[in-house]
This record gives sequence, structure tokens and C-alpha cells, in this order.
Amino acid sequence: MSSSAPLPHPSDTSAFQHEWPVLLACASPFPETPKLPAMLGAADARRLVALAEEHGVVGHVAASLGKLDKAVLPPELRPALRNRQHAQAVFSLLITAELFRVLERFVSERIGALVVKGPVLAVQAYGDPGMRRYGDLDLLVRQR
Repeated sequence: MSSSAPLPHPSDTSAFQHEWPVLLACASPFPETPKLPAMLGAADARRLVALAEEHGVVGHVAASLGKLDKAVLPPELRPALRNRQHAQAVFSLLITAELFRVLERFVSERIGALVVKGPVLAVQAYGDPGMRRYGDLDLLVRQR
């Protein structure tokens, strides 16, 4: 990650041939943790973080790689993932707080609403609102 050369676009799968297997292994419901150290040896940390960010799975990659011995990870990978994960967690907290403000207002106005996707789905699916990237809140609102 020390190189400042621009990265290819993540849709260029041939440019990320070593990073895709790591990303898929980490994002799997059943991560192949024992295989990750060998996969990481061929992957570029900077490209892996960019790919994880592009596909909204930074939390999954960080969680899977966090189970590995620190000596296995490229030194620049852990702080890069931690920074992205922290930013995602802060955003999750902000958007969740906004969700509660909106829902409280709906309740005070006796408007029925159902939350779909966003932080609610992330908590139901992963137990952590920061594990899934989202950019907005989706609500179904009962018509009056």
C-alpha cells in the first residue's frame, strides 16, 4: 500500500486476480480461514482493501482476517482495514441515530413505518450494523 500509483477499477477482474480469492473467502458465510494465509501471500494489500471497499465487505474481510495470526498479515493491511472499518462504524452510528429520530417522529405523528435494509438488516444478518455498507435508510410508510 506504499505505492501511490492509481489502482485499476475494481471491475477489471484480471487486475485483481490474486485479491478476488481472498475477498470471496472472507465474505463467505463459511470463511476458509485456514487457506487465507497462502492466499494473502499473492495478494496486494492495497488492492484488497480497495476491492473490499468497492463491494461493501470491509467488515467481513476485517473480521475474517482478524482471526489470523498478525504475523501472517501484510503490515499495511491491518491499519488500512481498521481505518475503513472505523469510518463505516461511525457512519453506521450516525445513520442509525437518524433512523431513530425519524421513527420517533413517525410514532409521535401516529404514522406506521417499517424499516427495510440498512442497519436493521445488518443487525439481523450479522449482529452488527457496521458489517454491511449502506448509504441511506429505506422505510415502508403506511398510507393514511
